[in-house]
Amino acid sequence: MIQSFQKILILEDPKDRIESLRILLGYPIGQRDHQGSRFWYLRAGGSLEQAQECCPIAVGFYRELDLFSAEQAKQWLASQDEEIRGHYLHRVAENKPVMYLLLPQASQGTVAMILPTESRLRQRSIQVFSSNSENFASHLARLQSSAINDKILD
Repeated sequence: MIQSFQKILILEDPKDRIESLRILLGYPIGQRDHQGSRFWYLRAGGSLEQAQECCPIAVGFYRELDLFSAEQAKQWLASQDEEIRGHYLHRVAENKPVMYLLLPQASQGTVAMILPTESRLRQRSIQVFSSNSENFASHLARLQSSAINDKILD
């Protein structure tokens, strides 16, 4: 999983990155947020119809994640409350992301997974990883469509 993810980070065009990540996760839909934010949406589901009704994972690319250590990134991301939580709060229910996956713009850096809330972002809602860590790979594997479908069927 981590090697496949590393190949995605090498791609320069965000659209190509989103499409490759969509395929890696096995999601039917990867699209730009139609409300014009900086985020892209990935939607899981067994079909296009199911995916259109599924709340998305929002994916964003940040130059700051190219430069910061994990601890610096966590501190910086907590300061991005207005952009991330603001994005979350201003969406209708079917477009409210269940998670934010923030990626570096470069091929190496820090990756963050953020669980949005109605109140301020808290340190505990932000998980930060090195883009090449096995710990991140295991978290990413849990987002694969097959893993999600298995949980739904249990």
